[in-house]
Amino acid sequence: MKKSVAASEKPVKAKEFDKELFKRSVEYNVRTLYRKNLEEADAQQIFQAVSYAIKDRIVENWMEIPRWSTTCPWSS
Repeated sequence: MKKSVAASEKPVKAKEFDKELFKRSVEYNVRTLYRKNLEEADAQQIFQAVSYAIKDRIVENWMEIPRWSTTCPWSS
């Protein structure tokens, strides 16, 4: 059975992924975390830089959600 979505509950449209911006973010993270460029960084350092870039993207998206919809049930 299909649920109907109320007019006030429209799904949030996801931002389009910008590949070049993501690559620049990874390069920036390698540069600031390890003072190296991508060619000098080892696999672990690149992995860490990619992880931080993903975390930053998630946090940016999360911060755009209205606070009333993300109330923590156990916070005061």
